Amino acid sequence: MIFYKSSVRVWPSLVALIFITLALTSVALSQSEIDWSRYEFSKTKSYEDPSSAAYIVKFLGKKAELNELGIKVLKKLDRSHFIVSQLSIEDTAIFGSVARANNLWKLGDKLYKRQGGTIFSSERLTITITEEMAFIKDMQQADINFSVFKKYKDVWKINLLEDVNVNKILLTPSILSINLTSNNVKEETPLRDFNYNVNQINLLRHEESQLNGAGQVVSLMEKSYDVQDIDFKGRHIESDLRPSEISEHSTEMATIVAGAGNSSFQGQGIAWGANLTSSDFSGTLPDNDSDYTDLGVSVQNHSYGTIPENFYGPEARAYDLSANSNPELLHVFSAGNNGLFTNENGTYSGIKETANLTGNFKMAKNILTVGGVDTVTIIVKDLSKGPAYDGRVKPELVAYSLTGSSSSAAIVSGIALLLQQGYRENHEVMPESALLKAVLINSADDVGPHGIDFLSGYGNVNAYRAWKTLSDGRFFSGHVGENEKVSFSISVPENAVNLKVSLVWNDPAADVNAATALVNDLDLQLIGVSSHYIYLPWVLSSAPNIDSLTLPAKRKVDRLNNVEQVSIANPEDRNYRIEVSGFSVESGEQPFFLAYEWDIINTFKWTFPSGSDNMPQDGEFQSFFRWQSTITNETGHLQYSIDQGVNWITIDDNVDLYRNHYSWKPPNYSGIARARMITSDNIFETDDFVISRPLAADVGFNCVDSLLLTWPKLDNATKYIVSSPGEKYLETVIESSDTVIVMNKLQFPQSDFTVTPVFDKKSGLRNLTFDYTLRGSGCYIMNFFTNLNSDIGVDLSLALGTTYQVGSVSFEKLANDRFVTLYKVDDPKTSEVFHTDTTAQDGLNVYRANVEFISGSNIYSRIDTVRFLKTTTAVLFPNPAERFNGLNILLKDFNGKDAFFHLFNSNGELLLVKKLESERDQVLLNSYRKGLYFYEIVSGNNRQTGRLMIK
Repeated sequence: MIFYKSSVRVWPSLVALIFITLALTSVALSQSEIDWSRYEFSKTKSYEDPSSAAYIVKFLGKKAELNELGIKVLKKLDRSHFIVSQLSIEDTAIFGSVARANNLWKLGDKLYKRQGGTIFSSERLTITITEEMAFIKDMQQADINFSVFKKYKDVWKINLLEDVNVNKILLTPSILSINLTSNNVKEETPLRDFNYNVNQINLLRHEESQLNGAGQVVSLMEKSYDVQDIDFKGRHIESDLRPSEISEHSTEMATIVAGAGNSSFQGQGIAWGANLTSSDFSGTLPDNDSDYTDLGVSVQNHSYGTIPENFYGPEARAYDLSANSNPELLHVFSAGNNGLFTNENGTYSGIKETANLTGNFKMAKNILTVGGVDTVTIIVKDLSKGPAYDGRVKPELVAYSLTGSSSSAAIVSGIALLLQQGYRENHEVMPESALLKAVLINSADDVGPHGIDFLSGYGNVNAYRAWKTLSDGRFFSGHVGENEKVSFSISVPENAVNLKVSLVWNDPAADVNAATALVNDLDLQLIGVSSHYIYLPWVLSSAPNIDSLTLPAKRKVDRLNNVEQVSIANPEDRNYRIEVSGFSVESGEQPFFLAYEWDIINTFKWTFPSGSDNMPQDGEFQSFFRWQSTITNETGHLQYSIDQGVNWITIDDNVDLYRNHYSWKPPNYSGIARARMITSDNIFETDDFVISRPLAADVGFNCVDSLLLTWPKLDNATKYIVSSPGEKYLETVIESSDTVIVMNKLQFPQSDFTVTPVFDKKSGLRNLTFDYTLRGSGCYIMNFFTNLNSDIGVDLSLALGTTYQVGSVSFEKLANDRFVTLYKVDDPKTSEVFHTDTTAQDGLNVYRANVEFISGSNIYSRIDTVRFLKTTTAVLFPNPAERFNGLNILLKDFNGKDAFFHLFNSNGELLLVKKLESERDQVLLNSYRKGLYFYEIVSGNNRQTGRLMIK
């Protein structure tokens, strides 16, 4: 194709009009899914400035080629149609067609539907601009006042300071797109959900214990997590980006990603060695590139959403720009919790419960959008689903969650940090995000409908397999230009199955509101060297009807996605050639990454429990045995042993190996166990694991100089480790084989403790870390209570923190101005002591408890006073009474009958009748003068009278 570039940029209006007329009448624009009436000047009445005319052109070349010719490209509509300006007659030879464009090409759907209307000051605009100074100048000339809320490169969020007509903003030449996007940003999971074995994080942690995210930094973009939480001690990085509002949701997400486990075993996140920082999500745009660099952020977690939005908006463009500007930064988004929502906008409008990802930023190409699966990897119906607005595969991945996609995204963010750490330590450089995406996508386990789908994308994240792919070097990198081809060779063993190859590249950002987001189109092929058979990628139908969207993927050329995947269930060749070609590359060369893997036939591997695991995994509910198996057409015999394999107890003798999991409720036992699966020709044993429930540690006493901690004895525990949070993590304070320890407070000034049982070098589940100062424990005496017991007497109860070193416990009663022993228990065996004083007398009874130690010393409880009524109807106190303090009345139990208080003056005149509402009531006396009064209390046949002095 030959291009001619004119050096003259003058187009008289008459010539222009003739040319446009000829162009419109002689050459019709090609028909596609684009609504041309939205763009053509002849079909839409829209006010515009003739001096800033734009044109729709059909051009079969690249956007960069137009720029080289000096033709300014304002927007790319699809592969062959562009909005351009600055045309001359000479330029027309290179176009298949030309038509005058209106200014409505700048508008997003919401504003397009109200063309000619008003943009209100209460609405926030998201715009893309040509250049900052030109934009500010244009807005000043148009007399449009605004404030900047947030900006990233050419994407700005602005607030108008007054209502403005749409057409006024349309005439601003430096604005390339105008969108109203949802400002209702919200977190997407109310509660944290703990289970790391669904994604094989437990297995990775067991086999590669050095991987904890050390040296990496994760940013949580939402409200701030609680920076004072003990699970983030010493690892929070403060910045100006942190919002002021603290959120439990954000704290939960931060805990899943990188909690230290100081608070509990459930508080240990995936990348517990990583540092954390917080960034405000209210602007829904990326942070500045310099912020990511200065803070060292390599993963940013986005567990939030807006309403479902189906278009490639300015935020989507911004995140694609961010990924390309920061190639080692991975953005991870939750898919959303709107899976039951039916869209009324976009390509997939009206299709039930489809294409409901929450926020146009999730339409970006160079991010990971994560949905969810439950405990047995069934897709959670309530979570948002794909496809993306243009038919691309979304979400790309799923991960475990029962409470929402927020925690699924957090799990993937945590895994990504582990992979980054491992790669950096092995290669001394950080991996690019496109490589991480390729590895995570290629190693994911197929769930939901067979193969790729719009519910689970490329599958359920498998942390262990992802790390094996990365650490074994099963990946390639390269770059390819237009019509270029790059090849790579791999060899697979004879007994290989499930060969899979994935291609991923970070694609250039598309123009806002582009019909399709893909800019650089690469093609993947897998070719058998011996058979010469060519395997194409799996591609889903993106046609906008439910029957098409639920069809299984077919092998064909992919023209939508910047992720392509080829797989072969039973590879016949031993050697394969992977080919990546550049079908359409806008300019220069496009970098890419490949990841590949295969399984071996007739293999079995336990994934839970590993040698570091506990069953039940959370200590409370049923657990699942989990495995990966390529054994076909066979069931297994599942057993467990709690005596090192001497005896085996059958759980099930007909286990479906294909299901990869089995639900089991462990016995009421604490200690070491193992399990095994027996097949027709092999026995597969687990490593030794632990069966335990969380240990219930408590405070025995809290004295001035010492503290006693106690916990129940576990039969098979060899020792117990008492720990306390240190600078960052739990640090061992004491190891003991006993279940009671006394700690000198000068030696151990900490207030937070937890206790872990140990079974032959394997740890069981510890209790929640607790602050002993908040347990309400006294110096041995937890509490001492007295309580009236109808006509019998007074009940006394004493609760001790412990009976350790206690020689006796006694209750004492005040008699003749001294306390005498009422009841005594020598060498108490329980921490609670009870007694009823049947000798209680009418009126005041005073009690205390006395704890005597073996050493001869003793401590007393507080003194408690009881007013007992045995023969009298009521006790009134104080008497004399003070006008402004009131009169207290203690009544006898009248078996449900109403009781009344009558007050008389000295002349016998009735002044007050009050119904007494309870056995303990009060009468206010502030209306009465000082002096002598008479009272009467009546209930049925019971009557009591007396004198009352008011002073």
